[in-house]
Amino acid sequence: MNGNSIRPLSFPPRGCDPAVALEEVDRYLASDYCYNGGRIFNSICSQPLATGVTAFVRAIASNLADPRIFPGSAALEQVVILWIGSLLGAPMVSGNLVSGGTEANLLAMLAACARHKTRYGVQKQRLQIVAPVSVHYSFDKVAAVLGVEMVRSGLDEHYRADVADLASKINKRTIAVVATAGTSELGAIDDIESISQLAAQHGIHCHVDAATGGFIIPFARHLGHFLSAFDFTLPHVDSMTVDPHKYGLAPIPAGCILFRSHEERGSLNFPSHYVGAPAHTTFSGTRTGAAAAAVAAVIRQLGRDGFAALTRELFHKRDYLVSRLEQRGWPLLIAPQLSIVAIPCANPEKTLADLQDLGWIVSLSKRNRAIRLVIHHHIDKASINAFVEAFSTTAQPVGESSNARAPHLGQ
Repeated sequence: MNGNSIRPLSFPPRGCDPAVALEEVDRYLASDYCYNGGRIFNSICSQPLATGVTAFVRAIASNLADPRIFPGSAALEQVVILWIGSLLGAPMVSGNLVSGGTEANLLAMLAACARHKTRYGVQKQRLQIVAPVSVHYSFDKVAAVLGVEMVRSGLDEHYRADVADLASKINKRTIAVVATAGTSELGAIDDIESISQLAAQHGIHCHVDAATGGFIIPFARHLGHFLSAFDFTLPHVDSMTVDPHKYGLAPIPAGCILFRSHEERGSLNFPSHYVGAPAHTTFSGTRTGAAAAAVAAVIRQLGRDGFAALTRELFHKRDYLVSRLEQRGWPLLIAPQLSIVAIPCANPEKTLADLQDLGWIVSLSKRNRAIRLVIHHHIDKASINAFVEAFSTTAQPVGESSNARAPHLGQ
């Protein structure tokens, strides 16, 4: 059912046998693609680890908004936060599991607003968030909700933040700068050390969106890959977004917002009406502890060594894809840093549609005019071989169509 085929539906007047209800649901689900089919090349999420699914189901009825009833689930959430904080260089981290990167980014910017108002008081002029054009589009939602303005800076030749241009955008209305550790479109890692130092010089909040890279970069660095520092080991990073439901292999929804300290998120405290009920520190009120149980189970099963092994295999498959594309004469937009490979081609909209007609799901970056491929754990070498053959028979090199345009680095 899509927007063109919606029709009125009456609420079911009578119930039915559970098996019948599940059969009806299954008829809809049958049209979904399966990660393990090996044809999904656009997803930052994958098939969750079975242990996490089992733990998720076991805790599905829990409610983190009432730790008096579910103290174990609440404790698991804090265990997970401390584990992830330790991974990212902040043993005294403060935070929560949330619905995903969008909510995490919104919470970080709400804290940044409060910090700015404490320093400058209420201003008549509209407040601003400064971020490169490559920042995730969730920040458009953040700006709309908070009533602030997004000010975007340009990129360098590697599609990372142009730090000098970003610096030129900062003023007294700036509440925060945002850097990305693994941009959604290309997997690029901004120069977060320089950007965080800029934030410190101006006394403003520095937030790192590591929704994509948070569960890749630490393990890749452990394996010896040269990737720049991006986390709380940098002293001026104030908050981070990490998504365990991406490369952390937890079931959706399992996002994570982290602050360097309790003081950094001190403004995110919304008291309830009831004695004994804790103040909320997220936007969700009622929220299941299933994500906490799932993330805890996955991290405990894999550990650092397990995630490092998965990351090693992920990079092997990425490099194999790059080599197969090069063998067929396809140049890349940039050399990939993480798990995303982008290929410029002529008339990419037609290529996208043709590939989908053949059963391949890929992305098209509007700004960069490139087919975007995401290597994830559900992709294997056989899938890569089959995809490269399909792509080579449907796509045309740049220059063979008048619709092809150069990539865009500016605002």
